[in-house]
Amino acid sequence: MQNNDGGFYAECTVKGSVYYPDSLIVNNHTQTVLSRHNANSDLIWIKIFDDISVSDFGTTFVKDKDGSVIYTGMFNNQIQIGSFTLTENNTGSEAYVCKISPEGNVLWAKALGNGEVTSNINVTTDKSSNVVVAYVLPPKNILIKFDAQGNKL
Repeated sequence: MQNNDGGFYAECTVKGSVYYPDSLIVNNHTQTVLSRHNANSDLIWIKIFDDISVSDFGTTFVKDKDGSVIYTGMFNNQIQIGSFTLTENNTGSEAYVCKISPEGNVLWAKALGNGEVTSNINVTTDKSSNVVVAYVLPPKNILIKFDAQGNKL
């Protein structure tokens, strides 16, 4: 995703030993990596989303009007996102949404709390920087809205 300063955000899923600009990622399970780069492709920051016991993967991300990144993904058991530890509710897989500042600080992270979510997770923001997450929880479609501070509306 292009940034206003000519830089960009990149997201990937890695497993095993992977050299990512200025970082060596070594793991035995799948991890999601989100990074911000400047216009010269130099790494500004990197976030590794680590499901503590199994695997995780990201699904989508957008920027809000202030330049923060809203990121969604899925995990099993427990995941560490910045200083936030999210735990699934014993239903298998769990979806999450988090907000990361342009400086790379994790502002908030929330487990969506419905379990057995498919990978069809979408996210957008409105003019007030509220976050809207939509996903499929068979047989229903779910829509959840958070304010800019991560409070469920």
